[in-house]
Amino acid sequence: MAWCALRRRVHPLPASAAAAAPHGFLLRFLLSTAAPRHAHHHQRRRRVAPTAYTAAAAEAPLPMTPRFGRATRLPGGAASVARVYADANGQRPKEYWDYESLDIQWGEQDGYEVLRKVGKGKYSEVFEGFRPGSDERCIIKILKPVKKKKIKREIKILQNLYGGPNIVKLLDVVRDEESKTPSLIFEYVNNTDFEVLYPALSDYDIRYYIFELLKALDYCHSRGIMHRDVKPHNIMIDHEKRQLRLIDWGLAEFYHPKMEYNARVASRCYKGPELLVDLLDYDYSLDLWSLGCMFAAMIFRVDPFFSGQGNYDQLVKITEVLGTEDFYEYLDKYCLQLAPQLERLIGRHNRKPWGSGFQAGGYKNPRTCLRTKAHGRGLGIFSGIPSCSNARRAACHRLGIFFPFCKGAPLLFMWLNTVMQGKRHVLTILLNLCERCREILLRQVHGLRIAACKCHNLCEFIL
Repeated sequence: MAWCALRRRVHPLPASAAAAAPHGFLLRFLLSTAAPRHAHHHQRRRRVAPTAYTAAAAEAPLPMTPRFGRATRLPGGAASVARVYADANGQRPKEYWDYESLDIQWGEQDGYEVLRKVGKGKYSEVFEGFRPGSDERCIIKILKPVKKKKIKREIKILQNLYGGPNIVKLLDVVRDEESKTPSLIFEYVNNTDFEVLYPALSDYDIRYYIFELLKALDYCHSRGIMHRDVKPHNIMIDHEKRQLRLIDWGLAEFYHPKMEYNARVASRCYKGPELLVDLLDYDYSLDLWSLGCMFAAMIFRVDPFFSGQGNYDQLVKITEVLGTEDFYEYLDKYCLQLAPQLERLIGRHNRKPWGSGFQAGGYKNPRTCLRTKAHGRGLGIFSGIPSCSNARRAACHRLGIFFPFCKGAPLLFMWLNTVMQGKRHVLTILLNLCERCREILLRQVHGLRIAACKCHNLCEFIL
């Protein structure tokens, strides 16, 4: 295929060619076609004798993960519908979310030049580049062969989210005229690798960047879009500028209530329980689970926080920490019946406390991990995110109020922490506030550093 030739050309050029080739030629070189499509189909397949095949199969190691069903959804269960922004797309015209009808206006790839390769993924390879005549660098994302529908979806979502807080900006879409290989041009972020950056972050830094990520997620959720692949690899941070960008929207999707989606999204260590038990009508809360896993990894200084060897083991790791009581309540609510083998594999576990006693499984004590005395507040916030039930997870704009930076915030913070520890979710917090408090909190979510409300009717819980 055309991409087979493209991947071969990603390797360094011969010295003579590299010295003579300008950067613009290098981009055309990467995107040009040299192999006919489907040429590999004409290669003769090597036949294996039955006896040799049997012997090879006998010597092959057994798979580490057993193969059996995960869960079956029986009739009579509750419908899984988002608690916030459920009708975000229903309130907008069809042109907003109907990406299949998108008419892409492709630009000229010759307008961009490649500097170096900066990364690759399952569906793309990424280069740093620039536009001649401009000092600003950009990111060139060359897409591998995928369905046109998927490419249109990513472009449409990026166009809809353009200019949103902490959302990476799509600057241009270009395509090679010969190979028809598409490329997306993004703004450049001088990212620091998370494996280097995260261990060096202070408590304030962690709260700041989680807050910035929450703003990005709340914005895309309010526009009816699920990211579905939140993980450290897709969070670009320029620590010098204190700038965060949420990238890689290739798996993002428009949310419609009660619609079933693909469970094969998100990286394994950041998959929510709904994906691991095949609850297909999931919603925005899937992104909150992934964010919670990131937050836990920052607090406990272990990445990834839930690290299973396969999808079954991943579910075991989750229930070993969060316990099985809530997990089975969750299954009962949606009439999900686990496969008997998986149920035996999970077993029964009590929920582990997030305090100083949480040492099992190699997790570090947060009291020694964080350099400040704010670990109790961090654990209080975190406790509202990783719930097995997607309906119990706090929404972004509710969680945003846990990251205040103003002087009057501690009292508000203590109150919110108390509510979380007692209820384990904060979905009803704003309903218990007076109008003035609610307005101030909602304004604070949008990044305004304002004084905490001094209203004595702060909350029904503390009166």
